[in-house]
Amino acid sequence: MRVKNVILFVGDGMGLTTVTASRVHKKQKLDNFEALLSFDEFPASAMIRTDTANTQISESAAAATALFCGVKTNFENLGVDITADHEICNNIDSDTPSIISWAQNENLKTGFVTTTRITHATPAALYAHSRRHMEDDSKIDTTCKDIARQLIEDETGRRLNVIMGGGHRSFIPESESEGRRKDGRNLIKTWKNDHPNGEFVTDRWQMMNISDDTEHVLGLFSSSHMKFNADRDKEAEPSLAEMTKMAIKVLKRNNRNGFMLIVEAGKIDLAHHFNNAFRALDDTLALDKAVEVAVKNVDLTNSLIIVTSDHSSPMIYSGYATPKEHSILGMDKYLSNVDKRPYQLLMYSSGLGFENYQENLAKSDHRNAYHKAAVPLTWANHGGDDVPLYATGSMSNLLFSGSLDQTYIPHAIAFAMCLFDYKDRCYGHVIDQRNEIIRGKKPSSIHLLKEELEKESFMQQQKEIFKKEGNEIINKLDDEILFSNVTDLDTVLTSDLVGNLSIQEGSKASCCYLWKFLYLIINLVLINVR
Repeated sequence: MRVKNVILFVGDGMGLTTVTASRVHKKQKLDNFEALLSFDEFPASAMIRTDTANTQISESAAAATALFCGVKTNFENLGVDITADHEICNNIDSDTPSIISWAQNENLKTGFVTTTRITHATPAALYAHSRRHMEDDSKIDTTCKDIARQLIEDETGRRLNVIMGGGHRSFIPESESEGRRKDGRNLIKTWKNDHPNGEFVTDRWQMMNISDDTEHVLGLFSSSHMKFNADRDKEAEPSLAEMTKMAIKVLKRNNRNGFMLIVEAGKIDLAHHFNNAFRALDDTLALDKAVEVAVKNVDLTNSLIIVTSDHSSPMIYSGYATPKEHSILGMDKYLSNVDKRPYQLLMYSSGLGFENYQENLAKSDHRNAYHKAAVPLTWANHGGDDVPLYATGSMSNLLFSGSLDQTYIPHAIAFAMCLFDYKDRCYGHVIDQRNEIIRGKKPSSIHLLKEELEKESFMQQQKEIFKKEGNEIINKLDDEILFSNVTDLDTVLTSDLVGNLSIQEGSKASCCYLWKFLYLIINLVLINVR
């Protein structure tokens, strides 16, 4: 079994409180208290631990490195391991390839879309190896290659089929309007020269009218970050859902091998930094719509969709006996029993809301209100709590459950798609899943794909496959007569005795009784040995 397509959604700063509050906000907007977020109904879920190599609480660069590259790194580093020294350029030994690179190595199409700058911390970890602030050469004093150049010039960036988001200022010279490059280069022209059949688009209309035969798209819709969903010009700037739909359309063209798409709702976090709950929830609902679009545009029998976050936020949701019809963006029904003053249902542990709280109490427009903060900061910090993960589609139930480290996620994706260290899984080679420890720079805490894949759930799915292929003997087997781990099953499925039959590759099982007999005998022998 191989997953052909993967779409990984990242809600930047979308902790569990944000998910819960957004669900309530959706219910109230629709006046339907049974409404759910699209990913609430995904069959698999887990909680994800997000600490960095050197800090308790993460930020987007280190978190994205864990999420996309499968390694822990230090605070504000991206695409490198803990040995990186950014006083020296070209830390090749410290560079860590991402799942995008792994996918490209197996000739899969790849892309990402984001509502932030395409050089911002989260998307940059897909293709760059740097400190997070080095987005263009206006921000560095060394000869290091900035993030924008790495995207345009280096192999992983050049091979991307879809790139959409904001931040064109980092790609044009400072002599041009809004440009920031001091080297005088126009990297957009470089991309066009490298992709003569590609399309560069700058607004919604151009994106919606991309030609049916193009296989490379660069979309830059703003100078810096794209606007919050509530503030965007809906005729000029595409929504996250629209970008997601177009990205899937481009990636599916002339594609037999499959694709990998990363989608970031990057401004959830920025709204939290401003203590503006309305925009944080509204951008989460924009992500919700994008997920819904993705589900409708892929075949879940061979595709895997994952929704998670890089880190949490400092937002708090609290009240007491609050009626459901009370706006989640407003006050609780009751006053404080200490100072007899009202308080908001959504508050923050830190941020601008500390100084501006009283004047915001009088605002009837929740859209622009700062919410109460306990600690005064000009820029709210992050939350250190675990973040949720939701998954649906092929292998979702087998891969995700319980409490997982963030570094597990890219390895689970690679396992499902047969990439990187796991590509032999689909090509007839037996791998000892218990003893093959992650090699190189990957953390020893990840043992080649958690024991969940060796438990009865995995075996039960294999049993169901046999049932569908008419295996009457397997149908009659007692529930106890199952292989005890995936290695044994791989041995049988790739054995010369059955002509290298590979169910993972989707080939039809032989119905000959010799095959059934051999399968049953090996089962019984293995169980008796144990």
